[in-house]
Amino acid sequence: SVDVGEASVHLKNHAVNILHKLKLDKVDILYLSGSSEDHIKEILKHEGAVVCEQRTIDLEDYAVNTLAKLKIQNIGELELSVEKEEHIKEVLKWEDCSVNLEGVENVELKEYAVNILPKLKLGNTKSLELCGREEGHIKEILKYENNSIELGEIDDMKITDHAVNILPKLKLENTKRLELCGWGKESIKEILKCENNSIELGETEKVELGFSAVNILLRLKLEGVEELILRRWEGELSELFVPEDCSTDLREKEKMKLEEYLVNMLPKSKLKRI
Repeated sequence: SVDVGEASVHLKNHAVNILHKLKLDKVDILYLSGSSEDHIKEILKHEGAVVCEQRTIDLEDYAVNTLAKLKIQNIGELELSVEKEEHIKEVLKWEDCSVNLEGVENVELKEYAVNILPKLKLGNTKSLELCGREEGHIKEILKYENNSIELGEIDDMKITDHAVNILPKLKLENTKRLELCGWGKESIKEILKCENNSIELGETEKVELGFSAVNILLRLKLEGVEELILRRWEGELSELFVPEDCSTDLREKEKMKLEEYLVNMLPKSKLKRI
């Protein structure tokens, strides 16, 4: 093996195939990016696992497939970013919860990588961030039954854009804080199909809804929530709450009615508008 003394190692395309030949115990940051299946074939042929104990690991496109060969332990941050659906076609064949990421402090899935969430086994996770900017980034998740994807213990979860639509599919038993930020009606259209008060949030203590995600409020079961934040409500209300063509005065009155309803429904909660 080749001893690498650099603080960070970036391997791109064919260079990814030499990963198993490197001694990486002194490396803090590992970045792998492959734009072709050929760029990872030697790693996938390698018998045994490549031990990775870096502070930060960033896998991009086809390099995400190397998760099957990496033994990830004691790391601070793992970021998976996938630009094209074809990059994860093999990953989607893996068993659910087959990639053990328990103990990884911060996990971030971007674009098509959101679709592989069920393949990951999470636990004792400080933060999980899911960002899907278009419908294709979440289409595999939408095939699952509601409340079926187990996530383990997560302190802080943030879901943005189209990925907000997968909320009903998640089993949130041990999530302390949940932030949902939607951009436009497309980012919440699947949730609007759900009945009011039907989406379980487990033991979530703090919920923050931003922009169009405010409009899913009534779909959430908020019994155990201690703090509710509605961010950037102005200009983001749909006809679910207030008709778009109503006067400013009426709009404000309707907002006050809704807030009164929420305060009565959540007597132990703190309601904030930002």
